[in-house]
Amino acid sequence: MNSPALVLPSSSSSSPGSDTAIVTRKNELESDAPQGMKNSPKLEGDTTDGSFANKNGRHVIGHIDDYTALREQIEEGKQLVQKILSLLRPTCNFLRLESQSSEAPGNKGVRELRSSISALQHTLEESASLLTMFWRAALPSSQGPALPGKADESMERELLDLRAQVSKQEKLLQSTAERLKTANQQKENMEQFIVNQCRCP
Repeated sequence: MNSPALVLPSSSSSSPGSDTAIVTRKNELESDAPQGMKNSPKLEGDTTDGSFANKNGRHVIGHIDDYTALREQIEEGKQLVQKILSLLRPTCNFLRLESQSSEAPGNKGVRELRSSISALQHTLEESASLLTMFWRAALPSSQGPALPGKADESMERELLDLRAQVSKQEKLLQSTAERLKTANQQKENMEQFIVNQCRCP
């Protein structure tokens, strides 16, 4: 549950060094992130081939069990924060009575701890709010109707096959016409030979 603290807005009640710690932790995570995530190109909303997988896509698809587990963990974190705050409240009240007008030893550390817990609670609430922006859906089956991109590819392949068949038939027709022409020429030559033979005495 460390990562939610990275999205905390700076607060006037936070400790002086808390903002620096948050930025440092964020930089560490960014340095460990894959190169494609740090320098990712412009996000894409649609794909041209009809597929869903896209490393630059705008959407993330996950399993409902993982989503449910994440929501339960956030709720458990919120409950733990409430429990810790309830345990700290008597200590804070006691230190407030002891300090009166002067700063008691350890009072500053308790205030910083309480401030950090409040910030963590705020982050968990923001995370829970973000989860409400997701909705359930069912992915199309691979056995289902073809997607527009796949349909275009199938039609193009069929068109190429038809063109190949037409070309083959044209070549066959041309070859048949040439053989017929040759046969007619041979027939004429034979007829002329017979006529010439009949004219001879």
